[in-house]
Amino acid sequence: MLLALRVALSKLPWQVWFAAAVFALLPLSYCKGKYDGKQVIIERLERAEVKAKVQAAKAADKADTKQETAQAAFDIEQQIIRKEIDDAKVSGANPLDALFNSLP
Repeated sequence: MLLALRVALSKLPWQVWFAAAVFALLPLSYCKGKYDGKQVIIERLERAEVKAKVQAAKAADKADTKQETAQAAFDIEQQIIRKEIDDAKVSGANPLDALFNSLP
């Protein structure tokens, strides 16, 4: 039986053997390509993560600077309002009238 199978297989042309070998190795090339594709995507994601962290740090610094500027302006406005109210109290005038009269 084994001998008959061997004789039958030896009569096959070389093209059949070549096609069988190509089909047998095809899954290996697919898996390698699929793995390489995953690696490329992982590398892109890692680069994007680094870029996003840098941009987030820049945005946080910019927001902190804007917040500090806004806080300083608010503090100055509050000092002006307090001064107007204190001046009105000292002169015996109504603080609200002094406050609203000082507005533009």
